[in-house]
Amino acid sequence: LDSCLMNLDFHHNRSAQKAVSNATWEKEILFPGGHIVSVKGILSFHGLKVSEKEDTDYDSSFGVTPQANVSWKWPLVFSSACVETIFTPIVGIIAAGNKKNTDIFEDQFCEVNDLNFYEGNKSISQYDVDAGKRVYYGFKLAGYKYGENFYRFTLGRSIEITDPPERLESSGLKRKNSDIVASTDVFLSNELTFVANGSYSTQSKRWTRAEVGINFSNKEVCFDAMIFSGKQCFYDPFRQELKEISEEQKIRKYKGVMFDVGWFATKKVKLKGGVVIGNDYEVLPTIVNPSTNGKCKLIRSSVGFEYKNECMSVDCSIERKNYRGGDLKPETGFRLTFHLKNLGI
Repeated sequence: LDSCLMNLDFHHNRSAQKAVSNATWEKEILFPGGHIVSVKGILSFHGLKVSEKEDTDYDSSFGVTPQANVSWKWPLVFSSACVETIFTPIVGIIAAGNKKNTDIFEDQFCEVNDLNFYEGNKSISQYDVDAGKRVYYGFKLAGYKYGENFYRFTLGRSIEITDPPERLESSGLKRKNSDIVASTDVFLSNELTFVANGSYSTQSKRWTRAEVGINFSNKEVCFDAMIFSGKQCFYDPFRQELKEISEEQKIRKYKGVMFDVGWFATKKVKLKGGVVIGNDYEVLPTIVNPSTNGKCKLIRSSVGFEYKNECMSVDCSIERKNYRGGDLKPETGFRLTFHLKNLGI
């Protein structure tokens, strides 16, 4: 199977504008014995324009980042009288550069999903830190009872091939081993699913992020609700001049809830919207800031639509983020994604 994906993201606030476009091609090859090899190539274009009137630490920039991924998986089926279990080990390699430049835009809420589980950033930093040259490994486990899928579990982590650059402990990527990431789906019925995701740091021996929620979907509507909490870096993990600040002073706690709703206008078109409500980066007490500022408020809201058929999908959405503090300002974002499937090349 072959698939191509192209997305365009545009962000705008009072200080800057940012555009990101990723072109992705992926091919799966089935070998004798059920072995599956996936080859993926990604070319990312990213540009940032900062207003000269603004007093900020960031400069305008433009860059092109290539990335190549190769992975192997082998679904193994174990059957009993009425239950079938599919165990799939996964091993892959990522070839990409370590992104050392950061920008004025950041996002505290990056939920665990199929798109970022293995190849995405395991860091809890708000900055966009690419994983670099890494090997990732893990497994997927799925259970079927009388042909119906009743649970799905995924576990994985990655190891940096080269010596990692200087990063904070709380980034999740300071050493060669990343945080361990896990995802669980329990299908309570054909329409209702329980979801639990999280990441665990083997360095700090604690959970760095936790997500628990439910998903309801039928032929007419869909609804997602999720509670999340975690900790993340307060500072750019690549800035050497901040070494005098202790690790504890570089961590921010966050928590909140997410709601997404959708309505299937037709079998192929879905209208959707969502909100994220949470605290605005609660900073742990320090000498400079003895109090916390984690007030609950509307962090993010979005509306959009999806179109899907057997060969392609189109996703378009507009998003509003209400971040404030330091270089952060409320911003508006636009995202457009095209996905072509089953190309048969």
